Amino acid sequence: MPVAWPRSDEALLVWAQLLLTWVVALYYMPHTWSIWARLELPESHNLVGHAVPKLALLALMPLLVMPSRLIPAIAATVVGVALALALSFARERGSEKWKTRGAEVELGLTGAYVALSAVIVGDNAVRPLVALVTVPLPPSRMAALSFSAAITLFLVRGGTQIVRALLKKAGTLPVTEGKVDEVEYNRGRLIGGIERLLLAWMVAAGSYGAMGFIVAAKGLIRSKDLENRERAEYFLVGTLASTAVALVAGGLLRVIFLALW
Repeated sequence: MPVAWPRSDEALLVWAQLLLTWVVALYYMPHTWSIWARLELPESHNLVGHAVPKLALLALMPLLVMPSRLIPAIAATVVGVALALALSFARERGSEKWKTRGAEVELGLTGAYVALSAVIVGDNAVRPLVALVTVPLPPSRMAALSFSAAITLFLVRGGTQIVRALLKKAGTLPVTEGKVDEVEYNRGRLIGGIERLLLAWMVAAGSYGAMGFIVAAKGLIRSKDLENRERAEYFLVGTLASTAVALVAGGLLRVIFLALW
């Protein structure tokens, strides 16, 4: 059976809003334990209880954006809930083996949702009953805004998960007196998030020359850390991973705006 990918403006808008819902649910709703290289979770943490709001949003949104297509809406709900549960379980209850493969799990399950939701939406979607982004613009531009919001939001917290998982895999986490340096960890998260946003939107705008300035400025600020081998490895792995994520996201943003705006 041939696969119909979203091509019409209305279908792209529905698909974009499903992706935005995924990012909001999995990365921004409360109790999102997103650090693969985290310390132990609190004993009081309840995986099922904290997952309910996320699952409810993922279950409800397909019904709202595809009101006249019940079967595809149900299929999107089942796929979203199943993948969200798998990702939440891997993050919070996975074995040490899976914690070292956090980047692959994060990208793999998110990529699976991107692909499967596209197939489910197809190319004959109708105008959504509820739109996450409602502005007086044509559907193509609304789709561009929704895609851009999903990518930008994923870039911040999804990027943090990917980078920290790679730091865990490489064994380059910042350590002080045998324990993870949480101050340095959180500082790196903030700097990395800002760095990824700047780099991604520079790529999207075609301002490639300014990218070197950002990376060079970060290296200058951290120059003293590079004298320590462990800190240098932490800095280099984190920077390279963060930059790679930002470049991919920036490329996607550029393609989206060239095609839909």
